[in-house]
Amino acid sequence: MIVCEQHKLLYLAPPKTGSISIVDALSKQPFNGTYYDTLHNHHNTVWEDKFKDWYIFISVRHPYTRIVSFWRFACYNAIALESEAHLTWARLFQEGLPNLEGFICFPAMQKAFQRHWRSSWHLEQLPRPVDKVLHFEKLDEINQIPGLEQLKLPHKNKGPDCHLAWHEFHTKETLRLVRELWADDFKLFRYTSDFDACVEGNFFD
Repeated sequence: MIVCEQHKLLYLAPPKTGSISIVDALSKQPFNGTYYDTLHNHHNTVWEDKFKDWYIFISVRHPYTRIVSFWRFACYNAIALESEAHLTWARLFQEGLPNLEGFICFPAMQKAFQRHWRSSWHLEQLPRPVDKVLHFEKLDEINQIPGLEQLKLPHKNKGPDCHLAWHEFHTKETLRLVRELWADDFKLFRYTSDFDACVEGNFFD
């Protein structure tokens, strides 16, 4: 998460939700945000009482598109020698890159899927509700946050180019697995589980 002390602003940053762009913007003047984690990991969430009166927001993304983004990111980094994360992912996938279903079921991923990769996990670390849920599908709503009315988000951490749309990677089984894996995210963030509606760009109930 990112802490902006002067503005009393706290950002919870689940991965693959536009977080890299938001972190980049908040890390610069006039916000001067910093990682609030001894591991220098902006995707983690911890709580301190001083945050109780701060403005807190979180970014989230529809699980169907988010899981594809995760999978493509992991596979790309496993083969991209110039990537800082190359060795980690290459070692994990040393027996070959998984398809989407294999990625979701990959044993080494399960702890992460249930913790900081699950957006609702971040809310569970807080003793009070957040002030704003910022949906990836509506990132321009970041300008509704007090103090961020003029903020322009850069496009950071753009994934590898692909001629296939996100929905073309899914099967009935991957959809079932995602609904089971991130059931709380569908419910808490009012995302529809209707795949056909999502393909048409209608992500919300």
